[in-house]
Amino acid sequence: MSGAGAIACIGGGGFLVDDASHLQERYLLTLLPEPRRARPRVLFLGLAHGDSEARQLKAYKMLAGISAGANCWFEHYVTDSVPGGGIRAGLGWLAGTFCPHLDSEAWRQAVLAGAPNAPAYGAREGVVMTFRDGALADVVADKPNAVATRRRPGDAAAGDVPARDLSLA
Repeated sequence: MSGAGAIACIGGGGFLVDDASHLQERYLLTLLPEPRRARPRVLFLGLAHGDSEARQLKAYKMLAGISAGANCWFEHYVTDSVPGGGIRAGLGWLAGTFCPHLDSEAWRQAVLAGAPNAPAYGAREGVVMTFRDGALADVVADKPNAVATRRRPGDAAAGDVPARDLSLA
C-alpha cells in the first residue's frame, strides 16, 4: 500500500468502551489532513468484505480499528475469536503479525513471541500504534507509562516501545 494515509491499530479499550475523555478519538482526528479535522467523515465497519482492495482504498485517508478491527490490516494476527485461535491470516495491508490485548490475556505474549512473521507488534489496552507507509510511526496511549511491543526482522526478542501519554496533552 502506498502513502495514502495512516492506519491506527488500537490494542483494546478506548472509544465505545471506557474512554470518557475521548483521548483516542482526539488523537485519531490529528491524523487527518487539516481541512478535514473540523468536519471529519467517519465510517464504522463492523464487518467489511466483497469489495476489491483498490476500491476500498480509493478514498482512504485513515483507517483505525480496535482489537479484531486492528488485527485485520496485518498479514497475520493473534486471536481467540475463531475456533482454535492462534495466528491467522489478515488482509496483508501491513507487514508482519499484530496482537491486541497483550496485557489483559497472558497467553497472547507467548503466541506473539513465537510468531514466525516479523515484524511482530503487540498493543496493550488503551495503546494506539499508528503506521504510515507501512512503518510504525507513532505509539500513544490514554494512560501514563504504557508501552507497545515490537520485534523487528532479525531480532531474537521483542522490545518495548514507550507510548506518548495522551492524558498529558
